Amino acid sequence: MDGRPLIGSVVVARLTRPFVMCLCSTVIVAGCGSDADHSTALPVPEQIRQASAIDSANLLLEIRINNGTPSVFSGQGLDNAWVVPLTAPAFSTNTLTVEWYENFQNERLLLASQTTTFSTADATASVTLDGSYTTTGTGYDFDSDGVSNLAERNIDTNPLVADSGTFVVNEPETVALSGGCYLMGSADDEPGRGSLEVQHQVCVNPFAMGKFEVT
Repeated sequence: MDGRPLIGSVVVARLTRPFVMCLCSTVIVAGCGSDADHSTALPVPEQIRQASAIDSANLLLEIRINNGTPSVFSGQGLDNAWVVPLTAPAFSTNTLTVEWYENFQNERLLLASQTTTFSTADATASVTLDGSYTTTGTGYDFDSDGVSNLAERNIDTNPLVADSGTFVVNEPETVALSGGCYLMGSADDEPGRGSLEVQHQVCVNPFAMGKFEVT
């Protein structure tokens, strides 16, 4: 391989070493023989990076191959891809499970997870991890109040204590705009005028518009 970054596309290469897994949005697996350890760059899920209250120093990544003993990693921050070693058996169908946790007040909060399978029956194979992480359901709501651990960390409520169901939502800052009327359509003598462009008056009630762009 020529060492160029792998962004947004699947790249599969035949190597002389057993397995390599490199991840941008895609895990690349290549193999020629027995098991081997290599490193993978695994991005932090966008849902976690956007959760305002998560402390990157307390973030944990747990990886299991074929439901075996989990490997746990920490301390690599929110903004960079986490570089972790992976081992996968050659010439078989394998299961990859990725789970993200946060250490919060001496408890491990499950924030997001994803499981996928990949086959290494050929000398080269590829595995795709997309952005569709599971963040709700059994195990994702420590205090069983109907709000997931990740959602509570996003709004900075305590995920260890059941909430009353009342949450403060920060509304976007808006600007008030006065209503008014204007003439819509094209003049009869306008070149290229369409038959449906009849001029007519349109009135708009007063409204508010967001002050800042939203992406």
